[in-house]
Amino acid sequence: MNDSFFYFGAFLLIILLLWLAWQRPDRRRLLIRMLATAGAVFSLAFMARPPSRFVTFTDTEAILLTAGYRPDTLRKVRQQLPKQTIILSINAGAVYPAVTSVAAIHRNYPHLKTLHVLGYGLDEINLKQLHSLRIKPHLNALPPGIISLDWTKQLTAGEKLRVTGRYHHPGGNPVWLYLRVAGKTLDSTQIKENGQHRFSLNYLPKQPGRYVYTLHAGSWGRKPVFTEEIPVEVKPKRKLRILLLPAGPSFEIKFLKNYLAAEQHGVALHVPISKDIYQTEWLNLARTPLQIQNPNFLQSFDLLISDAGALATLASREQQAINQAVRTSGLGLIIVPETLPLNSAPPLLANFKFARNPESKPHPEPIQIVEAEDADPINATPLPYIIKPGPELKSLVQNAAGHTLVAAQSNGWGNITVSLLPETYRWPLAGQLATYARFWSSLISQTARPLLPDHTWHAAGLPVPLANYPVQLSLTDNTYVTGNNLPKGMVQAANQSADTIYLAQKVILPHQFTGLFWPRTAGWHQVSKTGAAAHFFYVFADSSFISWQQASRLTATSNYRQTNVKQPTGTGRKKEPVPVFYFWISFLVCAGFLWLEEKW
Repeated sequence: MNDSFFYFGAFLLIILLLWLAWQRPDRRRLLIRMLATAGAVFSLAFMARPPSRFVTFTDTEAILLTAGYRPDTLRKVRQQLPKQTIILSINAGAVYPAVTSVAAIHRNYPHLKTLHVLGYGLDEINLKQLHSLRIKPHLNALPPGIISLDWTKQLTAGEKLRVTGRYHHPGGNPVWLYLRVAGKTLDSTQIKENGQHRFSLNYLPKQPGRYVYTLHAGSWGRKPVFTEEIPVEVKPKRKLRILLLPAGPSFEIKFLKNYLAAEQHGVALHVPISKDIYQTEWLNLARTPLQIQNPNFLQSFDLLISDAGALATLASREQQAINQAVRTSGLGLIIVPETLPLNSAPPLLANFKFARNPESKPHPEPIQIVEAEDADPINATPLPYIIKPGPELKSLVQNAAGHTLVAAQSNGWGNITVSLLPETYRWPLAGQLATYARFWSSLISQTARPLLPDHTWHAAGLPVPLANYPVQLSLTDNTYVTGNNLPKGMVQAANQSADTIYLAQKVILPHQFTGLFWPRTAGWHQVSKTGAAAHFFYVFADSSFISWQQASRLTATSNYRQTNVKQPTGTGRKKEPVPVFYFWISFLVCAGFLWLEEKW
């Protein structure tokens, strides 16, 4: 019943009772009787529907215990606050009242204004729920162990696994970190000094597949202090279609052609032997007419490898077709000049500027692949020039002085790479096959036409997907058409039934969707949308990466405190119902008077 109708009915009842009191023959104490009658009815009405009032309150503080809080810190904080201060706990395993989230504090303790946070702090999800609540951190020190970690979860066969992170060593005996699989140590590093230290562990997976490596920490040869899992999915190498257009026959092009064919890439070679005489080879590809001026022909290739002289001899229509294929369809282009300076530079090389290297030597010198800076330097004989740095260029290979010898640049949808190393065939001649493969794999992966999948999935947790904690699944669906039904995700772990995840569409980016998944078990999971291939992600046990989780909460809480400084409110006003007790006393007084008045 609406309160306004209720009070209107009470008002009509009062009018009726007052009229009856007025009609009474005994006119004594008439005014007092009428007031008592109205008071009794109002008291009954207010007991059924208590009115509200505004009261003044002062700023209220509470203590929030989080995981890892220390009793001595709690004792010190309690001494600074009133005795009646509320103490709550969240994931702390304490004897004090527990709350599931900061949102529950808002619901159950709406008048709290300040939280004294003890322990390792709050994660980002709970910090976003603070809103008007101020926090005063009384946090623990940084925990020992791994406090941050990063690795590439998905590799292509031939790519090296790099596990990097930071380790907090509290002091004492040196600590060994080692990467293992199936009981075999793959790489290791030692941390001797106390403090925070960066580390890097590397391994080259042998075969495609899904692997779970382990990261151990402890004294060498003894039982590890902790063991963490490092899941990696290694996918087969992408088979590319590569077009070779050299200026003439050479050992360089011969070795490169054979290497690419051995890697199962499709290779088309078109090399001039003499005037108007060409040699054409098709390896791992069906033979088709060579029509460079045809955009559809170039669109069938992922990468073009040539030199500036060969490009300059092409007809203008063929050069325009290559320029258009790079800019509009993503064709990758690797140019290896045989000599410098160039007599006529193709337009695609407009952003590449060259300068003579004053430190150039006629014999091999050490060079370094930038993305493999932890690997040993490679000896090579580059051209006596360097590539001038520029804002649009990415350095891929440098000499010992830090000068760029190989650089890449984005050009529209495609990539262009220029290499000043025209004699890489000397590496396989010297038996350095791994060096040769590493160099060309780096250039090809940086330059080839990018693979644009129809859709991609991403699983994110705090800091990694954990069992019994929410995992955010993000879908980027490039095939989604506005107005169609929203896609749904199907998530399944080994030996479990599939869960349906309903996704919410982003307003600004309508082809992106997000949803929450609560994994029940650790291990590999697969997620897919209807009729599409599955994407695999790994869920860790909730006891994994404890130090990393604690360090993440410490950092998040400290950063929130620094960027969200709210002023104390002091006093304020709140709306609360008037206690029914007052109306009960009023009813007893009024009803008692009316009963006694009848006896007088």
